[in-house]
Amino acid sequence: MHLEAVITARILAFVELASLNPRGRVFFPHVIAPIVERFSFQKYPTKPEDFDESKGVEFLDGYFNGVNVPKMTIYNNGFLVDTQSSSDDSEKILLETLEWAKKALGITFHPNMIYRRRYLSDIIVQTNAPILTAFGPIQKMNTTLMAMTEAILGERLRYDVTRLDVDFERYQRNAPIAPLTIQRRTDSAFSDNRYFSEAPLPTSLHLELLTQFEKDIIAAVFAG
Repeated sequence: MHLEAVITARILAFVELASLNPRGRVFFPHVIAPIVERFSFQKYPTKPEDFDESKGVEFLDGYFNGVNVPKMTIYNNGFLVDTQSSSDDSEKILLETLEWAKKALGITFHPNMIYRRRYLSDIIVQTNAPILTAFGPIQKMNTTLMAMTEAILGERLRYDVTRLDVDFERYQRNAPIAPLTIQRRTDSAFSDNRYFSEAPLPTSLHLELLTQFEKDIIAAVFAG
């Protein structure tokens, strides 16, 4: 498996914003300019309505220590940081920034104040085998569908599985957690074995999961 690109590597770190400013000595609008300067953000809050922490105070199109930071958002209950390298980088940037803000801006912070972490990973990979290759009943259905559409269209089209979603039972807990998605790239032939994948995981675990899935598909379908 070859990693072609990291589209989004996100961490959501949950911490009560009020606990970072327990005595109200830090004036939020005054921290904007230092954050913008630190990350060279191209878009940032400028109007009073931009400072709604319940919706998220957004900083966009930044850069820090050799890493693109497309988005940083401050909520009333935490922080979101996106990079295009890895979720490890996203988390490192967030923690370093909070430590910096502690010294430079006067906030109160300790890593233990982050009481929950969530991740999102969007990547593009190329595999050594068609990992969405269908098994018996689906292959049979694909063949029948191909024949049926050929009779109607007068053109023979190749059909195959294009997307796999794996999710938990939403009725048990309708949480904002992404499913695992593996989807063929629409601008590539099936034979190119190029896929977009999203998972609620750190980037490294996402790649580990897909790599093992590829190995299991090869072992089950293509070995011998």
